[in-house]
Amino acid sequence: MKLPRMAIAFAFTLLLCGAVEAQQYKTIPMNAPELNPDDAKMRAGVTAAKFELREYLQRKPIDDAGKQLMTRFFMGAYFPSWTTPANWTSVDEKRHDFMRSFNGNLDIQATSKKELNQLTLQAMTEMSKPDYHPVVRYNAMLTIGDLNSQEFNSFDKLPVCPYHAALDVLLKTLEDPKSDDVVRVAAMLGAVRHARYAQSTPKPAGEAMTLAEIDRLTKVASQVITSEAAEGHSVDAHQWTQRRAMDMVRTLSPGFKTLLASGSNQNVTSSIRKSLEGIAKSLGQMLENEEADKSLRVDAAMTLAALPSDDAVKKSFDPNLQVGLVAKLASQSVDADITWFTEALKEMRMGGPGGRQYGGMESYSAAPEYGYDDMSAEGGGKSKKPKKKEFVNTNPPLHSLQLTFRRRVKNDVDTLKVSLVGSKGVPADLRQLDSGLIRFVPTAEEQAAILDLSKAMDELIDASDVDPTAATNPTGQPTGPVPMDPYMPYEDLARTIKEKHAKLERLANKLAANAGVVDAAGEAAAPPSADMPFGAVPGTAPAAAPQRPAGAAATATPPAAAAPSADMPFGAAGAGAAAPMTPAEQP
Repeated sequence: MKLPRMAIAFAFTLLLCGAVEAQQYKTIPMNAPELNPDDAKMRAGVTAAKFELREYLQRKPIDDAGKQLMTRFFMGAYFPSWTTPANWTSVDEKRHDFMRSFNGNLDIQATSKKELNQLTLQAMTEMSKPDYHPVVRYNAMLTIGDLNSQEFNSFDKLPVCPYHAALDVLLKTLEDPKSDDVVRVAAMLGAVRHARYAQSTPKPAGEAMTLAEIDRLTKVASQVITSEAAEGHSVDAHQWTQRRAMDMVRTLSPGFKTLLASGSNQNVTSSIRKSLEGIAKSLGQMLENEEADKSLRVDAAMTLAALPSDDAVKKSFDPNLQVGLVAKLASQSVDADITWFTEALKEMRMGGPGGRQYGGMESYSAAPEYGYDDMSAEGGGKSKKPKKKEFVNTNPPLHSLQLTFRRRVKNDVDTLKVSLVGSKGVPADLRQLDSGLIRFVPTAEEQAAILDLSKAMDELIDASDVDPTAATNPTGQPTGPVPMDPYMPYEDLARTIKEKHAKLERLANKLAANAGVVDAAGEAAAPPSADMPFGAVPGTAPAAAPQRPAGAAATATPPAAAAPSADMPFGAAGAGAAAPMTPAEQP
């Protein structure tokens, strides 16, 4: 998923720097002004230099003359232009131009690419220092993370290979507690990208990630996940970075399982296991904190469910408690979605955004359709009674609202269902699962309760699913003159979701009560009864600290795995391991 990187950069820039115009930032002088890409008078010379550069990058051997030209063009003019105050609002455009014109081309020769990567890393490392404008620093660190030593090539079946030397700069930034949010965010994006392609093969010589570097990545993830926002740093930025660290852990998780099962390289294995213990403990605490942001708790549940079923990891959290918390979170999320949808419909009725003046609910109706029989003796020449026409939502704001509601419900429920039972279906033998909290639950009775809840989740997902043929843009608006989706009326949609939610809520309350999860009043959620068939409705205030029931999770026997090698430091990916993403990401 591509992220709104510049939006994040500007938000953090304003947050950290305040009135940036009042500060003095360093600029790099141009030693080759005749190659200034911003000077219209130098356009002919810049164009000629770019043409000659492409010759060296794509066809000509990179000799001393080529290296001198590359150094003079990039280090003497092109990169220094990023630091010029007039370009602070367009540094992202310069970064895109560099990646598109010089760095992401399949035709670039390996030797030329290596030379250019070295120059770029040198320049961007300097430009990411605190002396430079925050937007310059952010884009410099993004460029470091996006450098490749090998581009994706479908013809030769070559995957993307991030530039190995850049990883050390990214990790040093994340390891330094004094580094500010602007560069930490960009460095985390790059580190996650390196983790994503850690097991992709083949790689150029010397570009494979080592076990020591994987250990270092894991320590960085643990440091970020287990820490609080430092004084003077943005809490939102820290939580965002924590969620990306969780992405990294989930990406590396198949390799963790293979490595821990192989028993090789005890020093690295012990270090990684220790980091995973700390991660598991912190994830459990995040999930227990009902005052925390919902997205952070959901990511914590997903990451906890993806961790290897190693004995040390199992002892770091209480699986029954976490299952109860996930069940309760799923029920509360759907309840919040229903409330949001209901309030939005009321707002439309009252003529608010999307209401009367914007083509609101009064602007359409499911009109009856009239017809006539033929004039034959059989038909009698009588007109038909009006019959209700199939409901077709032709109101764009309401259409968008329905789609958003369906997608919110589906995303909330499906994500938490995956955290319980994994994403690949539930096999007859649960020991075959490679993810899901159900793997850590010790008894068959508790596992059966989780499976019942997952079935109720599936029913709710089916009820909220959207038509994949709908012709809409990302905001839910129609993109052409095609008919709108023939969805049910909005009242029926809300009623259907509520009915499915009632079953989910009943099962979730039962799991939560059995796990000792307390409600806002400080008491365990009441199980269903004759008077309360759905169980006690959870309050909206933050819950008291959950009470942990006694009991430890049983140990599952991990499958045998291939030993790590130079090309695949985590060993051969086991069945069901996530394949690396192939197309090269451009920010």
